[in-house]
Amino acid sequence: MATGENRVGFYCLDVGQASCSAFLYGRPVRAILVDAGGPANEILYFLNHFQISRIPAIIVTHNHQDHNSAVVNIVGQYENRVGTIYFLQDKDIKDPFYSALRFLKKKYRVHLKRLETEDVSEGRKLNIEKCPFDVFCCYPDFASNLTAQSIPNPNLTSAVLLVSVRGVRGLKKVPRVRVLFCGDLDIAGWQYLLARGPTISADILLAPHHGGPQGDPSLHSSIIERVFPDGHGYVLMSFGMDNNYGLPNPSFVQACVERGAVVLCTEKSRYCWETPESVNVQPIFTTIDFLPDRSGVNCAGTIVAYLHDGCLEIPGISAFQSQLPDTCLCRKKGA
Repeated sequence: MATGENRVGFYCLDVGQASCSAFLYGRPVRAILVDAGGPANEILYFLNHFQISRIPAIIVTHNHQDHNSAVVNIVGQYENRVGTIYFLQDKDIKDPFYSALRFLKKKYRVHLKRLETEDVSEGRKLNIEKCPFDVFCCYPDFASNLTAQSIPNPNLTSAVLLVSVRGVRGLKKVPRVRVLFCGDLDIAGWQYLLARGPTISADILLAPHHGGPQGDPSLHSSIIERVFPDGHGYVLMSFGMDNNYGLPNPSFVQACVERGAVVLCTEKSRYCWETPESVNVQPIFTTIDFLPDRSGVNCAGTIVAYLHDGCLEIPGISAFQSQLPDTCLCRKKGA
């Protein structure tokens, strides 16, 4: 079983050069997806493995295929068991993705809701059915989203989401565990958010743009300091080994390491080692059997975290880190 009665399982899936994360909870098990990019058959295999009974929400941070390509297949497979698709209108309304959403609404009775917040300084809580944790949209606001449509550049207003899992131990409330998603938000968007936005401190950060935001790197340290004010946390990066986008971004990784955050990447990259194919590491979750074998490509692979009673547990993290050579980008300070 993916989760206990009071435990939320968080999965950052290794889907190559794409992004898909899932929160699993309850009995029978439900799933909330944040982005659904990558091979649809792999994501469906994952959902079927855990016998997901319903998907209350699929939240799409922005309209790029590496974040939304599997949405149609997932809804088609689950038919009337998908509640709401949250999305941004960050392209022309004639874009094929919006046509697909209208088709899904008509055929499978899925609800469609816009994701923007009215006020970036306060954020917006999403009303997701029978969800035991809180999901907030911190960015963009409606005005910013109009700008993205006019350029057009969906990365400018890629949604920033904060998931806050309530902590209760016995009759006592304990601190929440928080996960921050940044889609592909670029530096211009971060400048706007940091100047006006709400508190975005978190325990886990899904790195913007898979491995660091595009644009002037001078803001990288400011981003990490805002997310990890206490100087510790986990940064997850989802990218493909053969990517040509410079991922992970060395400047962003260094900002994370200098702040004391632990960096975990789904796959290896020549930007971490000169010859990643020569480095053999076992994935962080070696007993995983619900995704294809990515031996030779994986670094941490699919990353699993359990959130419960105000605690955060990432199984196998110590053994995984002990394998990494000191020459790895995420292990070097002051590189």
